[in-house]
Amino acid sequence: MFAANDILQLTQAGVEKYKSKFAVDDEFLVSKVIQETDEYSEYFIITNLSLMKRKKEPQKPLALTRNPAHKYFKQSLDEDGCALFYLYDALSRLSDEQLKSEHPKWLKKRDIRWSLMTPFQSDKAVLEYLLGQSGRAIAQHAIDLNVNEKAIRRPLNYYISFGFRKNALLPIDYAKIGSKGLRDGMKKTGPKPKNSPELATRMTQPDDILKVQRLALRNCVDKKDGKFCLKHLHTLFLKEYCSTKRIVKRGNETHFELVIDVSKRINAQQFNRLFNKAFDSKQQQVLKIGKSAYQNNRKDKTGNAAEGIERAGQLCESDSTELTVYVAYPLNIEKREAVGKVYICIVVCVKTQLVMGYSLNFGAPQWMSVAEALINCVQNKQVYAEQYNVQLDDGDWPCQHFPEELRVDNGGENTPTQFMSVLNDELGISCVDYCPPARGAAKGTVENILRIIQSFISNVTGSVEKGRDAGLPHPSQRAIFQIDDIHRFIIRAISIHNSMHARDRLLTVEMATDDVTPTPSAMWSHLMNDEFLGRPKISQKRLPELMYSLMPKQVATVARTEVKLNGLGYHSKWAEAQGWFTKAVGGHFKVDVISFGGSVDVIYFKDELGELQPLTLKDEYESFIGMTAQQAQFRLDEIKSHRKVLEYKKENALVNFEHEIEQVQEYRLKNDFKDAPPNTQKTIQSGIAERKAIMIEDEQRQKAEKQKALMQLKDAEQTTQYTDLNDDDYEGVY
Repeated sequence: MFAANDILQLTQAGVEKYKSKFAVDDEFLVSKVIQETDEYSEYFIITNLSLMKRKKEPQKPLALTRNPAHKYFKQSLDEDGCALFYLYDALSRLSDEQLKSEHPKWLKKRDIRWSLMTPFQSDKAVLEYLLGQSGRAIAQHAIDLNVNEKAIRRPLNYYISFGFRKNALLPIDYAKIGSKGLRDGMKKTGPKPKNSPELATRMTQPDDILKVQRLALRNCVDKKDGKFCLKHLHTLFLKEYCSTKRIVKRGNETHFELVIDVSKRINAQQFNRLFNKAFDSKQQQVLKIGKSAYQNNRKDKTGNAAEGIERAGQLCESDSTELTVYVAYPLNIEKREAVGKVYICIVVCVKTQLVMGYSLNFGAPQWMSVAEALINCVQNKQVYAEQYNVQLDDGDWPCQHFPEELRVDNGGENTPTQFMSVLNDELGISCVDYCPPARGAAKGTVENILRIIQSFISNVTGSVEKGRDAGLPHPSQRAIFQIDDIHRFIIRAISIHNSMHARDRLLTVEMATDDVTPTPSAMWSHLMNDEFLGRPKISQKRLPELMYSLMPKQVATVARTEVKLNGLGYHSKWAEAQGWFTKAVGGHFKVDVISFGGSVDVIYFKDELGELQPLTLKDEYESFIGMTAQQAQFRLDEIKSHRKVLEYKKENALVNFEHEIEQVQEYRLKNDFKDAPPNTQKTIQSGIAERKAIMIEDEQRQKAEKQKALMQLKDAEQTTQYTDLNDDDYEGVY
């Protein structure tokens, strides 16, 4: 399935169809997908990038419905078999404020072009234009404005060709295409054999009911989300009563691993029957959802979040929450210390309920939390998991794609307008839907998945237990898992959810016909391998560019001696070689920079070749080395406060200094020079050199007398010391 910003190439049928218009090796861009309405069908707007590069005059794009689009075009892939996508020129992503200061003429031309094509900017008007139904309307509009029709058609073609963006009307070159490649093969998971020996179970025993009661009551704690997980209780039952240890060798290391003993195993259905015998219906409800939820949250829930969604990744939801486990402090192994809890941000596909990506941060949810989760969506999950010593199969986490549409809440991490423009303009995420405040059910899919992820770690050592006994140690006192361990647990939890959680109600007729396993990963793979609905994986070679696009940009000022950012100064030989500081002599100018991890030590500028050039902190700011942006700002505020106090004191001293000058002047005029008339001669006085020689002699005489007085004072002090000696002090002198 094609999406906005995809790069395409012609199929063999497309070569025959458009041989009179396009070259065989031309590259094409999906500038927009116009969704189906009651008035028109779904259309793919496709523009010829190679032709736009060869010819200055923009051509009218194609408007094709789904079947012709997939018949004549296919995804352009790199050597790894991953899909290529288009990123617009950096100049076309400048804000109006930047254009006003850096390119005012461009801004004026853009706004003039925009005003000329105002009646033809809606999706319906664009389709009518592309289908040849707006000729008379454009001609009449040109007559009314007293302009040539080309003045309307030319900007309209640019606007349609490059993503329906206002900045597409800027007079710049857009033809920058990514590299090509091939697609990785994908392994499709199949159904488990029904008669496998691994599925064997034993008969339940009467004492199993008592074991279930004890296990349930021992682990029945009020979680933060108010839920009690019966599946997790079954896992604990298998771990405690049905498992044995075995020795395994991994590389050169030997480990102990738990293995379920088939002769002791009971399956989930047997455990559920035991649970039903151990507790009546009311007790079960209180155990599962909590007492308050049992009393207050008994309304039926209707509706389907995936209604109208037909593709994997078409609509996704993102949300953040705080995990319920305290993380250990890794820099002090002499004592168990906690560093607090971490926040998790995930992106979930509504159609398949597959977790596409996640991020963990100690800080509260912010812009970078969502950005890191989106970057994780397109990362190769097997390579990513290896850095945390987790081995994944192809089908455990098969996502390497961007969401097409994103639904978020109005949290602080989703508010920056620049971030929203990046999602829309650069990444092709066409819709960012904000849910109303206090309406978590509006994005119930991601809320439910977050509860599932939380349930995996809700009982680990260091987790928070609501309503715990006050006599027990606080969970922060028992923190032993470090942040890498939490990453490992989250990756495991996501892979288990993606590949093992049954979601039968999400199966379509086609999935059921193809005997697709009702797990998120299997359904995702099925849809992504579909001829019309599927999409290839995104190339990993574009990750650095993606990361730079998602990074929050900061505006630095290039001055005569340094690059200034937030009160700090930076320098690099590269910037000096580029003539930045020489150029700043004629006036300061602005550049966009980024920083990694909030550190102030180094900032980075992206040059014309797309490489990041580091700018390091200057030596005079070495006291800020190792600080985060928040810490540096706090220190700068302190310095500013101290400077204000000193300025206030200095102002008082300067006032008194001026007052003293006036007093001395008044004294001299009234006393020493009261009988001396003022000098009116305009040339230099005569005899200054002779008078200066006399003053030098007098000055030397006064200095000699002062030095002699000081020497006599010193001799007097030494004489006093000798006078104070006792008789005993003279013994042994002669």
